[in-house]
Amino acid sequence: MKTRRAAAAAAAASMQAVLLSPDLFHQHLWGRLDHDDKVALRGVSRGMRLLVDASVEVVEVTTPSEGLHRALLRWPGVVHLTVLNVERAADLAPLSTATLAGLTRLIVREAPAGAHMPWDMSTFSSSLSAKLQVIDISGCASLCSIDALRSCAQLRCLWMPDCVSVSELTPLGACSKTLKEIWMAGNGQFLSLEALSGCTRLRKLDLRDCRPDLRDDVAGLQLTCMQLAEPASVEIEGLVHELQPSIHPVVQTAAALGLVSRIEALVTEGRNELLDTIAAAGAIPALVQMLRAHVSASDMQEAAARALQHLTHNHAANQAVFAAAGAIPALLELLGPDVSEDVQVAAAWGLSSMAFGNADNQAAIATAIPVMVERLGYESSAEVQASAAGALASLVSGHSHNQTSVAAAGAVPPLVELLGLEFSAEVHVAAAGALRCLSTNHAQNRADISAAGAFPRLVRLLGPFSPASVQVAVTWALYDLGSGDAQSHSAITASGAIPAMVRLLGPASSAGVQVAAVSALYNLAFRHAHIQAAMSAAGAIPALVRLLGPESSADVQQRAALTLADLAKDAQSQSDISAAGAIPALVQMLMPASSEDAQSAAAHALANMALNHDQNKTAIGLAAGAIPALVQLLGPDSSTEVHDAAAITLCMLAFYAPANQAAIEAAGAIPSVMLLLRQDSSEAAAAGAAATMQVSAVYVLENLAFVCPRNQCAIAGSGAIPYLVHQLGPQASAEMQEAAGRALSELAANHAQNRSAITTAGALPALLRLLAPETQAKVQEAAARALRALAGSLAPSPAAVPTAAAVPAVMQLRDPDLLAEVQAAAAWALRILAASPAQGTGAIASAGAAPALVQVALYQAADMPVDVQVAAMWAMFKLSSESAGNKAAVSAAGAIAALVQLLEPGISADVQAAATLALRHLANSRLSDDHKET
Repeated sequence: MKTRRAAAAAAAASMQAVLLSPDLFHQHLWGRLDHDDKVALRGVSRGMRLLVDASVEVVEVTTPSEGLHRALLRWPGVVHLTVLNVERAADLAPLSTATLAGLTRLIVREAPAGAHMPWDMSTFSSSLSAKLQVIDISGCASLCSIDALRSCAQLRCLWMPDCVSVSELTPLGACSKTLKEIWMAGNGQFLSLEALSGCTRLRKLDLRDCRPDLRDDVAGLQLTCMQLAEPASVEIEGLVHELQPSIHPVVQTAAALGLVSRIEALVTEGRNELLDTIAAAGAIPALVQMLRAHVSASDMQEAAARALQHLTHNHAANQAVFAAAGAIPALLELLGPDVSEDVQVAAAWGLSSMAFGNADNQAAIATAIPVMVERLGYESSAEVQASAAGALASLVSGHSHNQTSVAAAGAVPPLVELLGLEFSAEVHVAAAGALRCLSTNHAQNRADISAAGAFPRLVRLLGPFSPASVQVAVTWALYDLGSGDAQSHSAITASGAIPAMVRLLGPASSAGVQVAAVSALYNLAFRHAHIQAAMSAAGAIPALVRLLGPESSADVQQRAALTLADLAKDAQSQSDISAAGAIPALVQMLMPASSEDAQSAAAHALANMALNHDQNKTAIGLAAGAIPALVQLLGPDSSTEVHDAAAITLCMLAFYAPANQAAIEAAGAIPSVMLLLRQDSSEAAAAGAAATMQVSAVYVLENLAFVCPRNQCAIAGSGAIPYLVHQLGPQASAEMQEAAGRALSELAANHAQNRSAITTAGALPALLRLLAPETQAKVQEAAARALRALAGSLAPSPAAVPTAAAVPAVMQLRDPDLLAEVQAAAAWALRILAASPAQGTGAIASAGAAPALVQVALYQAADMPVDVQVAAMWAMFKLSSESAGNKAAVSAAGAIAALVQLLEPGISADVQAAATLALRHLANSRLSDDHKET
């Protein structure tokens, strides 16, 4: 204060002419001084003291019994008066003789301990009550009468919450025609509304916790334009009203700061819907007007910018309304060099909130990029640096053009510098966030950030002495920086990030830190075996398994399970995860109490642990409740994603595991799978997810049927065969065709009844079509497996096997680049087709089957797999068994001489057996019955 007085005195000495003329002083200087400067000038002269006292418009009196009278005499120009600690009516006696002609707002509060006796408000002087617009007597529990309000001819707002001794409103007199709002919440003894009959302009009335039937009385008054106030909007309405230009600047500032506190509380309480109430009440135009206040009103501008920041945070509608009201140009003006630092900081954060997630606002604010980059430098304070980095982060988030522009403006080097240990936590958080947003989906920026040396600095900030907010921001930055090329992954790993983030998984870290760390580790490790190995070496597996426990949040559990699923890619890791105790914890996450995301993640982790790992398959199958829980997840209450995860896990558990096959069938999996396969989804996105899930469900049937006659019968009995045959058609995806072919092959293997049912359902034509050259190799292979399994079936009927279907099979035999299993399947298919009536075999022969079979089975014997050779000879045998013409065609192709060569020593016994049978048939005019296949 002494410094201010000295400065004021020096200024006064140099401006005697101005000081000698109060009018000149008021015209040229007064508007540029803040409240403290004005108070400092009181010591310059008596005249200046009178001028200052006359200018004081907002007064708060804390000891009314001693100081109210003196305050009213000293500050006759008061506009807003607050009187605290009132104990009795005598404390307010000075108001009866006051000459406060400009008073518009009066606030009265009782002493904290409560008044000693009931009291009333003494009659106001006529000069005092002439302009009163707002009277706030909230919480005055001992107040028993408000008769003094009758003369307040301009009163528009009366606040009386918790004035429990007031039992009724006395006739309101002159104020009844101006009153717009009455707030009486918590007045449990209030009995009468008769005084409201003349309140024709009343639009807000709060009667919460008053006598219950008062609402009926309100309806009887038939007041126009009146609404019963919503409880949660009471305080908000009052604060928004105080933002209006007609209110004193000090009160406007206090109201804006009050809104900031209220918004923070609403967000904490999860009541974001009331942010719309604030906007609807007219706060936005008022706040923009406050931003445009004179440069001397810095407190008002700062408060308005802070309120704007909170109102637009993640609120697209408010962002648009503020922009339309002209907030962006007003905020940009506040970044100027003549504006106080506090206002600049508030304006930068306001622009940050306006820009985040709003492309139009990001484009409009982009002109501020050079200013923001400049303020990242060492000459700026920590607050300015943090606000500039925060604004840049919002400007580039999801906006590729701004990402490039900010990097081109030279932002990367200073942002990396701000990661130094000498800077504050607030600066670290903002800088890390800006680097993260700059790097997202932008390869060049990631390369520039890496080249600037960001990774070692970021990793240093993950140490135990950094606050949680810094650890979270830095870890998420590494998450995005590691989402690009392998070079970024390697650079991050080389900087020591893996061990540092593994340490953050420990119990000393907060849930937010653990979520960020486990997400970054998952992102870095995904499909990068060397990083997965580094994580395991750093002790990630036990740490992740601990995070599966009930003491972790659901989000942490889910992400830990996903990371373990990614790590379980080799036998050693699978064993380590199991040894760390993951299986019981993951099974517990499958239970109904868990979220669907957690259930899906746990199922995926179990599936990967079971993949080709017999010991884990057995352990999971034996784990209490695992298989029933997975089967339950196939039910109608689960999402498509959970269905898919559960189906994949059951598929892994059933593969080559007879005990698990039996347990899965006993738990009711087959009917559940069939329900999933029959469901339909109308929406395209949902249909895509459902199709993926149904493919997984078909693989469950395949693995359940594998070498398990009981399950083969159960699956066939559930109606699966017609469904699977239908999925071989052109309407199905390649993935579903492959899965259906594989499932049919397992259902047909060594099961005559199923082979007959599959053939009768029309599988052969569909499978033969899938051998065509244009079909994907995996689908061809699956169709080949099914055909091989069906080769021992009874001869199909003419309706089941059209002869035209033989053509693609024959074409396959002429392609040496095909999979051996596909070539064999083509031969087996011809064997099946040759069992058709004579006209069928003739059509097959005319398509060139005989020379092709001889070529595959005989002339390329050195290169052909045994299975293909045997299949070709069986096909020749069947092809010629019912047709002399076909037999002659096979003989003419050189089959007999070549078959004799296959009887020489060193040839496979299976090949020799097939060659012997074919030779015996070709050497005789008719095959004896004992050589026919049964």
